[in-house]
Amino acid sequence: MNILHINVTYQFGSTGKIVKSMHEMLTKEGHHSKVIYGRNYESNDNDIIKIGNQVSYQLHGLKTRFLDRHGFGSYLDTKRLLSHIHLNTFDIIHIHNIHGYYIHVGLLFEALKQSGKKIIWTLHDSWSYTGHCAYYDAVGCMKWIDGCHHCPQKHSYPQSIVLDQSKKNYKDKKQIFNGLKDLTLVTPSDWLRHDVEKSFLKDYNIQTIHNGIDLSQFKPLKHKSNERFTILGIASIWEKRKGLDAFIELSKTLSDDIDIILIGKLMKGTKLPLRIKHITRTENIQELVHYYNLADVMINPTIEDNLPTTSIEALACGTPVITYDTGGSKEIVDDTCGFVIPKYHIHAMMDAIYEVKNKGKLFYQTKAVKKASYFKAERMRDAYMALYKEVLKQ
Repeated sequence: MNILHINVTYQFGSTGKIVKSMHEMLTKEGHHSKVIYGRNYESNDNDIIKIGNQVSYQLHGLKTRFLDRHGFGSYLDTKRLLSHIHLNTFDIIHIHNIHGYYIHVGLLFEALKQSGKKIIWTLHDSWSYTGHCAYYDAVGCMKWIDGCHHCPQKHSYPQSIVLDQSKKNYKDKKQIFNGLKDLTLVTPSDWLRHDVEKSFLKDYNIQTIHNGIDLSQFKPLKHKSNERFTILGIASIWEKRKGLDAFIELSKTLSDDIDIILIGKLMKGTKLPLRIKHITRTENIQELVHYYNLADVMINPTIEDNLPTTSIEALACGTPVITYDTGGSKEIVDDTCGFVIPKYHIHAMMDAIYEVKNKGKLFYQTKAVKKASYFKAERMRDAYMALYKEVLKQ
């Protein structure tokens, strides 16, 4: 097989790790795999190609901020790319996140339609079928079902500080993203699949393939190096939707014998209570595994998410997880390995924390690892390989 992957990142963040995993697996098994990506990685490998540069990335950002036309920048970069990469030479084109300031979706999908090739599109969030946002649960907006307008999340990613073009964006995306003859949509969670089935993408074949992680890296260590009960929180960026407010509230109410560690970039101007230890975002796997093991419990208070891999990674390290009942989070955690609680219920979160503290981490460890085994990378890769073979037979 000859497979082309397109994603905003390679090896960086959850989607970048997934693309890297698929690319390496295909190459190892003797297939030809090529990756096109947008940023946060440099490579001399001819099969891993970066599109654009810092200037074009910033220009796309300006078009987003002032004109609310995210996904419709990077015109020249996309045109140059498509003139060098001949899509009709691939058996399957597997696209992932096409938002992220790096590609012009109109040009891309025009080329995809002309290629006549089998297309697989893994949706890692909801941006593909809304007029603006990547998630809408936090504000309870359902306009995306019939047509976006007057966006209540104009200032959320991808942020616009001037115009609201959600109505035009919705109309353009609907026209651009429909009309592919051989497109299969993949969602990493059942939650997202159910919503896509209500969107303007509902007529495509839609399947769920859960994200997977490398269990040879994420695993329990022999000794816990911290005697104090420790709570861990991890996010790429601690924005509002990731639940930073929950940790701030916990820091005011939990007993003094409990430590809180947060890993991830803080938004500009954010000040944490002295009680919370902050560690800047890291992509170092060994360091992450150390902190997952150091913690007695991980709290993931995300208020809108797809299938957060941080929760899976924590379980794989034998650490129970407390998370809100939102998005695909409840597909990861059950009562054998943690707690799924109603959104914003800090008292329920505190009760869960003290229950873990009373029972001890070891009570959950074996069951947490067992739960995480369902999300192993091999299972994800096997599912995609089966899908590749299935679409090629059609």
